[in-house]
Amino acid sequence: MSPSVPAGSIPEGTVTGVGEYAVGNNGEYFAVGSQVPAPACRPRAGGSIDGDGCLVCPWHGSKYDVTNGQMVRAQASVAKIPPWA
Repeated sequence: MSPSVPAGSIPEGTVTGVGEYAVGNNGEYFAVGSQVPAPACRPRAGGSIDGDGCLVCPWHGSKYDVTNGQMVRAQASVAKIPPWA
């Protein structure tokens, strides 16, 4: 059984991890695959919502359309180094 979280408990502008998904609220609730499509990358569940309502990866700054999961902006020039690296 997958973990769950009540949708109403996710404040607007936030993203959390629920099982294999990044679940967030950008004014509407959404769920996308948690794993960033980059080699050896970790989940984007700790990301943020930008002014366009897109999910921004907490590690690389890549930007994703939450309606379809597609990347709309590639990796930022400077990436954070994850604590597990």
